[in-house]
Amino acid sequence: MIELYFYEFSTLGNLVNFFSAQKDKNMKNLVSIYLSDLKIDRLHNINSLFYGCESLKTIVGLNDINTESITDMSYMFYNCKSLEFIDLSFFNTSSVDNMKSMFEGCESLKYLDISHFNLDNEMLNIESMFKDVNNLQYINVYNIKDTNKKLSSIDLHN
Repeated sequence: MIELYFYEFSTLGNLVNFFSAQKDKNMKNLVSIYLSDLKIDRLHNINSLFYGCESLKTIVGLNDINTESITDMSYMFYNCKSLEFIDLSFFNTSSVDNMKSMFEGCESLKYLDISHFNLDNEMLNIESMFKDVNNLQYINVYNIKDTNKKLSSIDLHN
């Protein structure tokens, strides 16, 4: 388990591979991450943030990440095989232009809330966003902004 309390991330600019098993093979065995009371803002890139964390079941505190200026969320949860629940309803994705393979390989994912995602960026890459997400039972897209109908082109029946 990793617990980060009152840690200051705002000067980093990105969290690329921060908890990634690409960077540290021990992250494959990580079960829980607690991101409580963190100052996580002024970030531009969270590409591969939890990449390959195959045993990860719980992420607490995702709502503490200020996503307002983030442009790259690709591979963020790639191959997080044990995650069953992800609530990203509070994510501001208006600046994001890359969500490629964001949830790819999340084979246990059952519940996903992306209800406030903004997919209106014409250049937004959502290739393989839901590839190998075979157990999804509920996806909340109620308030999603998608005038370009990008979501309608996603195959959720792998």
